[in-house]
Amino acid sequence: MYILDCLRDGLMEDQIIAKCDGDSQLVEIWIDFLTENRWISKDSANKRWVLTDKGKQQMISYYQT
Repeated sequence: MYILDCLRDGLMEDQIIAKCDGDSQLVEIWIDFLTENRWISKDSANKRWVLTDKGKQQMISYYQT
């Protein structure tokens, strides 16, 4: 959920990588997972990741437990 939180907060991939001790592979794998499961999508206008309705629902479910 940490990477999903960071994306929701508007952080760019390189900023998240820096927060994860430079582990770009970890961040890339999680972004691939989140994209494949349709929890995030890339906004073509500003090139930022945005949460889909499914991603928002997953966050709500996670934080309610």
